[in-house]
Amino acid sequence: MVFKRILAAITPIVLVTLVASCSVTGGEVISIENAARLQRIVALDLPSSFVNAVVFSPDSRYLISADRSREVIVWERGTWNRRTYQARQGNLQADDEAQIHFYGTLALSPDGRTVVTTSPEGDVRGRDWDGNELFAISYGARVYSTAISPNGRYLAVAGVRGNILVLDLETRRQVADLHTDREYISVLAFSPDGNTLLAGYERPRNVMSTWNTTTWQEISTFSHVTERIDYHDAVFTPDGRYLVIASTRNDLEFLDMTTKQVARVLSGHASAPYQLAFSPDGSLLASASHDGTVRLWHAETGEALKVVANPHEVFSVAFSPDGALLAFGVEGEGVQIWAVAAPSAAAQEPASDQRSTITYREVNGQGLSAHVFRPAMPQATRAAYQPAARDPGHGRHPPAQRWTTPLARLILGWGRLKFLC
Repeated sequence: MVFKRILAAITPIVLVTLVASCSVTGGEVISIENAARLQRIVALDLPSSFVNAVVFSPDSRYLISADRSREVIVWERGTWNRRTYQARQGNLQADDEAQIHFYGTLALSPDGRTVVTTSPEGDVRGRDWDGNELFAISYGARVYSTAISPNGRYLAVAGVRGNILVLDLETRRQVADLHTDREYISVLAFSPDGNTLLAGYERPRNVMSTWNTTTWQEISTFSHVTERIDYHDAVFTPDGRYLVIASTRNDLEFLDMTTKQVARVLSGHASAPYQLAFSPDGSLLASASHDGTVRLWHAETGEALKVVANPHEVFSVAFSPDGALLAFGVEGEGVQIWAVAAPSAAAQEPASDQRSTITYREVNGQGLSAHVFRPAMPQATRAAYQPAARDPGHGRHPPAQRWTTPLARLILGWGRLKFLC
């Protein structure tokens, strides 16, 4: 009797919650028009983490996160179940004390079949989704950057030594070893057409070089700064006309690849941006920063359309290929997933410290785990070290109450949401 009363009390809230969460699970493509309605839908809890890379699979079904500790996790979209792809291999405090300032790199081939990871010792490994090794090479020194060409054929690897190793992913053989008198390569980027590889060197001074990917001959060498800076990221605009640079200069700089001059500057970050990502259609640019913010910019006008503030540094950012999700890694917290909320949900979103929740852990042993929202007050579902959360789907009305018992209504409501959302 007591159980029935409790179930009767929570069933309406659970059903309302599932419907409310359907409206913010990532169905609408993030665009210039709706960027202001972005809302956090999931927080993937990773205490004491340093997530410096996030990347989605080509079909947007999975998210891969990589930590400075070398831990790599695969998250399934919707349920946000986690699978440890590579176990933690270091201790951040011990690494700092030993001055092992390794930030790790993670790359995923365009077809999604090859996951590339590196180690502080310079080992580079390519594995399939099951973790089976496809190739292993040694760079011979700490790796700071990896990049895969848009057609998925070439993998470029560079770091403290100053040379660039290029591997053919089809034959799994090294095809080039690009040497200069410079060193400390912190960024690598292939142009959108795949014809050019760009490298950013920091020693003895800041210089960028471009290489022809057919002949592997150096095309040009240039610098847009006179002072010493740290390059954090560099990405080409989708048309290949500009290179967007994130560095310790704090501003985002658009470098014209024809004139090699800064053509445009986006200002707003209070301290250095770490990572950049364009939306799939190229209309939006996301930047993750040391100042704890993620900024979403109109790629053409430079207008800041959305600013997400966090209490800690944000090291990584990525859009899902379907354009519906934005993911970023927050120091000491984990990964946040954001999506476009329905207009009413966005208007009613409360401040995070005002959101109270009811948590339920198990329903008939099925491992259901979520935070139940107050009606009309949508809140993010958290995927922590809990039983797996099922995908509540994409917003539909609750079914007609043909079954009268509370348990029956809960089961019917959940089942129909699973099949209809």
